Amino acid sequence: MSSVTASCTSRPAGRPQACATASVLDRFGQITPKVLIATDGYWYAGKRIDTRATVQQLAAKLPGLAAVIGVGDLPGSISWQALTAETAPLEFAALPFY
Repeated sequence: MSSVTASCTSRPAGRPQACATASVLDRFGQITPKVLIATDGYWYAGKRIDTRATVQQLAAKLPGLAAVIGVGDLPGSISWQALTAETAPLEFAALPFY
């Protein structure tokens, strides 16, 4: 994987697993995310809940989304394992607060 340089201002925003796609779009549409970190599913009451279709719907409907980072098997995403595989030291810079 090539070296990645990024400058970002983050607004962490999470949604409970049971939220409908429409409510997630309403919330995330307000903050216009550039990156979506998502998983392919979760376990609830002993059952596996697959979220791949929901993540694909969200990614398709979020304007300005630059990347989807996937934990697990999310087609078309950058895998979390690949993203964190680089061993180069992190470099930090002080940036103005807006």
